[in-house]
Amino acid sequence: MRKSLTAFAVAAGLFGAGAANAAFVLTNTADPAQNTMPIPAGNEFRTQLGALGVTSIATSTSLGIDAAATINATYWGKEAAFRNQFLWNNQSVFTTGGPGVEAWGAQSSQIVSRQATTGILPFSFCALDANRCLTNAQNDTQGMNTITNIGYFLSGDRNTAWLLWDDGSGAADDNDYDDMVVRLQIAATAVPEPATLGLLGLGLLG
Repeated sequence: MRKSLTAFAVAAGLFGAGAANAAFVLTNTADPAQNTMPIPAGNEFRTQLGALGVTSIATSTSLGIDAAATINATYWGKEAAFRNQFLWNNQSVFTTGGPGVEAWGAQSSQIVSRQATTGILPFSFCALDANRCLTNAQNDTQGMNTITNIGYFLSGDRNTAWLLWDDGSGAADDNDYDDMVVRLQIAATAVPEPATLGLLGLGLLG
């Protein structure tokens, strides 16, 4: 009886392990070192971000995930001289309008879901009018004086990541990180197929 209960507990543990929550992680594997700084004073959405607890950004790093998951992406706003684009696996997800401000949260009801595997996430930003793009993986090597940058903020539970794109501006590089703001949220963690888990459980019980 005890052996059966032990086997059942192990099988239940496997089921539980499969449902463990995924989390966002920041990765810095190259120079320059990762840097954290306050939201720049020139950021158009500094007040709105602060109200959501977003008070700083990490630069010279890339964003990854520690388990396969479904991720919801939401576009929140922009203040930019260029049309900017957010892409996933080189496919357009969001594209902003022309020069100027697009109000904070105006399109926050439009949520796009994408599947992600463990590791560095395959997204990028492009300043279309300037014909320059930057991938999430490349951002690891970007210093503060580089023309384009992505700033990241992770929530305390690492379930939410804010992406603040700096497109380099139409004139001098303003480093305000408000040219496009996108929020990523983990919607669901991928779990092993039920048939696979069932076989594992039966094997242990046997």
